[in-house]
Amino acid sequence: MGLERAIRSAALAAALSAALVSAACDAPFNLLFARASDTWTRSYPLTAGGDVAITNANGPIDIRGGDADKVEIRADRTVRASTDREAKRTLAGLKMTEDVGPSQIRIDAAAGLPSGVSVEIAYHVTVPKGAAVDLIVSNGAVSVTGLNGTVRVRTTNGQITGRRLAGGVTADTTNGAIHMAFSQVGSGAITLHTVNGAIDVSLPPASKVDVSAHCNNGSVSVSGLPMERDVEAPRRLEGRLNGGGTRVALRTVNGGIQVSAGS
Repeated sequence: MGLERAIRSAALAAALSAALVSAACDAPFNLLFARASDTWTRSYPLTAGGDVAITNANGPIDIRGGDADKVEIRADRTVRASTDREAKRTLAGLKMTEDVGPSQIRIDAAAGLPSGVSVEIAYHVTVPKGAAVDLIVSNGAVSVTGLNGTVRVRTTNGQITGRRLAGGVTADTTNGAIHMAFSQVGSGAITLHTVNGAIDVSLPPASKVDVSAHCNNGSVSVSGLPMERDVEAPRRLEGRLNGGGTRVALRTVNGGIQVSAGS
C-alpha cells in the first residue's frame, strides 16, 4: 500500500505541475498578438544505420522512414510576440544548431531567446528506414512511421504514436497516451511508459515476446492474441506469446493498457 500511495502522489504532483505550467504559459500567451513564421529546410546524406537526434522545446515532430540514404528536414517555425517588429526580429535571430557527420545528425534550436515571446517549431522529417532516431520534446506530440531501426522518444506533454515499426522502441511521456503498431518485432526491447495516459500496442500474432504490463488506475486487456499468462489481474499481466522472446514492458499510472493483434 505504501508504494501505491507514493506512485499516486507522484502522479498527482505531475498533473498539478503540468496544470500550473499551462496556466503560467496561457496568461502571457494571450497577449502575444503578433506572429511571424518561416520554413527552415535541410538535406543531409546518412550512412546505413546512422543516428538522427532532434530536440524540440515546443512543437510536434513527425518522422517517417524513406528509401533514400538521406535525411530531409522541414521545420515550420512560428514566433509570437507582442509586436510585429519583435516577432520578426526574434524569428530572424532564431538559430538552429546542426551537428552533422556521415553517420550522425543532431538538430536543436539555440537557447537564449528573449523573454516575452513564444516559439513553436513543427518538424516534418524523412530518414532512411534503418536509421536510429532519438527525439526529445518538452511540449508536443511525436509521430513515428515506417522505421526498422531503434526509436527513442521522450516528451513531457504530448501523445506518442508509432506505426509500421519493426525495431526496438523506448517511449516515455508524462502527460499523454502512447499508441504503437508493429509490423514486425525483432530483438530490440519495447518499453513504453506514461504517467497520465493510456497505452495501446498492436503486435503481429506470430511475435515471440515476453509481456509485462502494469497500471495503477485502469485495466489491462489482451485481444486477438494467444497469450500464455503467468500472472493475470485487472491491473497487471505477465505472459508470453509463442514461447516468449523480446521483452515488451508497458507501464502507466493513470490509464488503461491494451495489447492487441496487428498485421
